[in-house]
Amino acid sequence: MSHVKSYYADSAGPIPVRPKLRGSTNTDVIVVGAGFTGLSAALDLAEAGYKVVVLESERVGWGASGRNGGQIWTGFSKDMKEVETKVGKSHARNLFQISLEAKALIKERCAKYTIECDLCDGLFEAAIKQSHYDQMIEEAAQMANDFDFDDYKIIEKKDVYAHVDSRSYIGGRYDPTGGHLHPLKYVLGLARACESLGVTIYENSKVQSYTSSPKPEANTNEGTVSAQYLIFAGNALLGGLVPKIRPFQMPVGTYVIATEPMGEERANELMPSRAAAADWLLALNYYRLSADHRMLWGGRVSYSRVEPASISGSMSKIMLRYLPQLADLRVQYAWGGYVSITLGRMPHLGSLDEHTFFAQGFSGQGVALTGIAGRAIAMAVQGTAERYDVFSRVPQRAFPGMRYLRTPALVAMMGYYRLKDWLF
Repeated sequence: MSHVKSYYADSAGPIPVRPKLRGSTNTDVIVVGAGFTGLSAALDLAEAGYKVVVLESERVGWGASGRNGGQIWTGFSKDMKEVETKVGKSHARNLFQISLEAKALIKERCAKYTIECDLCDGLFEAAIKQSHYDQMIEEAAQMANDFDFDDYKIIEKKDVYAHVDSRSYIGGRYDPTGGHLHPLKYVLGLARACESLGVTIYENSKVQSYTSSPKPEANTNEGTVSAQYLIFAGNALLGGLVPKIRPFQMPVGTYVIATEPMGEERANELMPSRAAAADWLLALNYYRLSADHRMLWGGRVSYSRVEPASISGSMSKIMLRYLPQLADLRVQYAWGGYVSITLGRMPHLGSLDEHTFFAQGFSGQGVALTGIAGRAIAMAVQGTAERYDVFSRVPQRAFPGMRYLRTPALVAMMGYYRLKDWLF
C-alpha cells in the first residue's frame, strides 16, 4: 500500500519499498510498528549491538508519524501544574526533564545520521482570548520557578506580528526551544539509520497474533519471528491486537491542508520568525510554513472518526478565519489520519510481562515524545529502566464505557469543551 496522498509524500523524495516477511526467522528484539516510536527503539537497540526486526503492517511512516503537523513542543498535552497534582513535584520534574531530552534527541539524530527533514526552531502559542493570555503568563512563571525552564517569552499584542500576521490574537507565548520538521522525511531518515546498523524492516507485514514470555513470537500471514523481547509501537493503528492495552487509548482523526507555494517574500511577511504556530483552543489549530513556502494548516480533530465531507473546504474555512490574506491561495493537498490519545493526555508506557513492552497515547505531542519513549523502552530491554520507570509510573485510566460506547461518550464530552472554547 502506498502512503496517503499528501504534501509530505510528494516532497519526501524517493521512498524505498521494503520486503514482506516470508518464512521464519530469529532475532533479539521484535518491534511492531515502523513509526517514530518503533524506529527510535530499534535504533537505540541496534546501536547497543542487538539484532532487531521491525514489522510494519503498511509502509514506514504510513501512520501518524508520516502525516502529522510536524510540530515539536515542550512538555506534554497537560500543563505541568496539572501533571504535578497527579504525580507529585519530584516525579513531575523528572517527566519534564525527559521531555526536554526528547527535543534534543531529534537534533542529535538528525546530526548523527545526516537526516535532512527541514528542521526549524521556534514555536509560537497564540492567545485568542484574555483567559489564554493570563494562563500563559501564569504558566511561564511557574515553569521558571518550579521547573527551572525560563525559555518561554510572553508576547504582547503589538509584537504578535513578529511571528504571525494575524489580527485574531491578543498576545501569545514564544518557545525558542520548540520547532517543526517534515515528519515523513524524518521517519524515513530514522529507517535508513536503523538499516545502516543492521536492523531488518519488513513492510506489508501485519502481525496477526503473538505470544509473549518466555519466548516472544510474532506471526504474520506469511511468516513468523521469534525473539527474546517484543515491543508494541503501533499506537493508534494497533487495533485489537493487544486487548489489555486497547481500553487505555482512543484513536482520533486529525487533518492537514497544504496550500500552493506563496513565494519566499510573502511567506516571510506572513510568519517572519518562521516558527510553527498553534492556538490555545481545546480543539486547537496548528500551522506552519513548509520549506517551499506553503501554509500547512492542521486541526479539526474528529472524535467520532467520521471524516469531514470536504477536508479542504472545512479546513480552509477555519484557516481564513485567522489568516484571511491567504484567500487567493489554492489548497493543493488535504489529508488526515489517526493519532492516539489517553484519557489523562499523558503517554502510556508499560509492559505485559518482563519480555513484552508497549508505548501508546502521545495525545498530540508525539513528534518529540515518541522518540524518547522508544529510547526508554530500548534502555529497559538493556536492563536500565530509569526513564522507562518515570513514564510507566504515570497513572492511567481506561476510557469509560464498553468498546462501542466510548466514542459517543468522548464526542459528547468534546462537544462541551468546544462550546467552552467560545463562551468562556
